[in-house]
Parts: sequence; C-alpha cells; structure tokens
Amino acid sequence: IDWHGHWPQPNTWHGFYCLNVEPNSSTMYKIPDVQDIVNVVSENNLLVIGRGNDSHRSSEWENEKHPRITIAFDIVPEKEIN
Repeated sequence: IDWHGHWPQPNTWHGFYCLNVEPNSSTMYKIPDVQDIVNVVSENNLLVIGRGNDSHRSSEWENEKHPRITIAFDIVPEKEIN
C-alpha cells in the first residue's frame, strides 16, 4: 500500500493489528514536525495506534507462500464523520 492518510481532522486515530507479517514487514510514517521517516517494524500480534492524519505506507511483501495479513481500523468521533 502506497503513501496515504485517513482522516484530516485532529481528533481521529488510525491503527492496525498484525496477524501474519513476519518476516521483514514494516509500516513507514511521515509525521508532521519530524524530519525523518519513522519505520515501525511489524511483528505478529503487534498493535499500533497513531494519529489519523499521519501519512503512512506498507513495505513490500515478498513472501509468496503466505499473504501479509493486518487488520486496519479508524477511531473517529461521531461528530467528525462527514
């Protein structure tokens, strides 16, 4: 998955839970006011929650025997939903 964000509003959150991401999987984040790209190395059973408007992408998945499986979600206050 290439660079993308989820919600532009400030009080929203995005997260993912890793089910089958090993070996060699990660998610990269572009965080405002942070110069370098933040790399989160994925491990099975890892739960990550961050701001909904941070741009992020997944690394390439090269395991031909098994798919990379994550469950992504957004936490959004009802008043922020358009």
